[in-house]
Amino acid sequence: KREPQGTIRVGVVSVMLHVLRFLPAEEFHGQLPRLVHVLTEGLLSRDAGQRRAARFAAAHVVTALGSPYLPWLLREMRPRMTKGYAIPVLMMTAHTCLEGLVADELCMQAPTLQEDLNTATCQLLPLIELEVERLCDPTRLDNEADDRLPNQVNESKAVRGPTILRTLTKFADPELVQ
Repeated sequence: KREPQGTIRVGVVSVMLHVLRFLPAEEFHGQLPRLVHVLTEGLLSRDAGQRRAARFAAAHVVTALGSPYLPWLLREMRPRMTKGYAIPVLMMTAHTCLEGLVADELCMQAPTLQEDLNTATCQLLPLIELEVERLCDPTRLDNEADDRLPNQVNESKAVRGPTILRTLTKFADPELVQ
C-alpha cells in the first residue's frame, strides 16, 4: 500500500525548507529532491487529508523558492504520478502551486517569471491533455452511472485544465498556450 511513514505538516515543511536554504547550493539541491519525494508520497496517499497537506506544502515550496521551482517541482513529481487517481491529484497540485505563485507579490516581481512560466507551460500542457482524455473517455460515462465508485478521489471531481490555461495566458507567452 502507498501510505507514507508519517503525517505531512505544512509548518514542518516550511521549517525544513528554511533550514535547507542555509546549506551550500550543491547540498541544497541534493536535499530538495528528498523533500519533494516525501511530498509526492503524501500526494499518492489514499487519505484525503494527507493529500491536502502535501498539496499545500508543495505550494509553499514553490512560493518560498520562487517561479523557477514550479517547472522543476512538476518534473520531479510527474514520473511517479502518471496513472489512476494520481493524475487528477497532480493536476490539482499544479493548480494550487500555480495559483499560489501568481498570488504572491514577491514571486510576481521575479525577472524570470515569464520564462519560468513558459517552462511550466511545457510541463502542464501534457497534464491538461491527460485530463481532457480522461474526460472524453467513453467508458467514463458508463462508470459515472455507478455511484459506488470506490477509487474516485475528490481531486478528480473538478476540471482544473481551463483554470490553469487561463492563468498561464495571463502570465506566460500566449503563443505556448494556444
